[in-house]
Amino acid sequence: MRLQGRGHHHYFEVGPHLTLNPPHHGQRQVGVEVALMELVEDDDGDALQERVVLQAAHQQTFGHHQNPRARRSLAIEPHGVANLLAQFATTLLGHAARRGTRSHAPWFKHHDLARTGKPRIQHSRGHACGLACSGRRPQHHASMRVQRSQELRQRLIDRKPLERSGHRRVSLRRHAMSTPTDWTNATIVARRVVNARCLVIHVRPDSGHVQQFLPGQFVQLGLPRLDVPPTPEGRVRLVKRSYSLASAPHETQAYELCLALVETGQLTPRLWPLQVGDRLWCDDAPKGHFTLERLPGDAPLVCCATGTGIAPFVAMLRAARHAGVSRRFVMIHGVREPSDLAYDDELRGAGCTYIPLCTRAGADWQGMRGRVQVALTRWHETTPELADLPLDPQHAHVLLCGNPAMIDEVRDLLVQRGYTLDTAKTPGTLHFERYW
Repeated sequence: MRLQGRGHHHYFEVGPHLTLNPPHHGQRQVGVEVALMELVEDDDGDALQERVVLQAAHQQTFGHHQNPRARRSLAIEPHGVANLLAQFATTLLGHAARRGTRSHAPWFKHHDLARTGKPRIQHSRGHACGLACSGRRPQHHASMRVQRSQELRQRLIDRKPLERSGHRRVSLRRHAMSTPTDWTNATIVARRVVNARCLVIHVRPDSGHVQQFLPGQFVQLGLPRLDVPPTPEGRVRLVKRSYSLASAPHETQAYELCLALVETGQLTPRLWPLQVGDRLWCDDAPKGHFTLERLPGDAPLVCCATGTGIAPFVAMLRAARHAGVSRRFVMIHGVREPSDLAYDDELRGAGCTYIPLCTRAGADWQGMRGRVQVALTRWHETTPELADLPLDPQHAHVLLCGNPAMIDEVRDLLVQRGYTLDTAKTPGTLHFERYW
């Protein structure tokens, strides 16, 4: 479910929790927890604060006599989770009424929840456990299982985030547990301060080179939590966040990442003072599905971004130019001030149609003013370079990345022009990735 009020965005985080060392011999405790998170923004859509609004959990204890297959799986009866969701929904509606927010169609951050169906804990290779819905009618005899493989056991400890829901980046935003002893595996090798709110860093894995990836993918960075000491085994709790890659696959020495400072965040204020040579944790390999693999190779691309959402489009453009591909790029970048245009010089000379927009530019700003939507609604007035490119699904694919409010408004605008959302099952001409 998404609730949206003035300057506020809400989303669900759902995840399993499993007690691996039960207090009583022969018993296991498994459960599911759900929380409503709130992200507060300013008038320009910049993230200011993130907090937990509501939280609830359901837990059951099983002995071997209760579950004959306890050595292979742990099961939660759906009644308990259904009751949890019902109680949570009641509390949520009361919260929405008090806040005066608007309730949209229910959805969870990493799985769309159908109005009918049986909830279940689902695990698949490469994904963390999440609350899903089968789309079929409820069956009370069906159970929810969490397979107790060694891989899943480690994933439950690490709290690995989900990679994808449609084309939305998703993350359980849990505090993951690192490997014992040395939690670092990468070094900052270059650093460029764009302004007080934006920073570009280059991170090199200890292997000396990056893993193969596709333009548009992302990695997670992490630092230890300050409020939790290491375990006796030397494990350290990490705070992790995802960042899109601005570097192209042929740039193999380091990952290039564009970061926006969230002053009340748990990670970026600590990443900001790190200098060249400082150590941190980085994903072993990039991941994500916001790529050009499913798009026609000759289709013109209209790339709309806000803030650091420009990073994946920079990677796509660099890769295309390096490969000698003559694909047409239209890069629309919306920011607060001209100093926020992290790749302004590069994009002006990259052989693409570059349209920067600012909402708080001074009198000396010669470019367009307003949000990304302004360039789309005044398409042919924006620049003479677009005179021969109609903004319709027969002539161009549109990619969106950045602020969810921008994505929602542009999506509604383009659907009226005939664009269709691209999903895993149904190819479309409108592609997007949310940044929170």
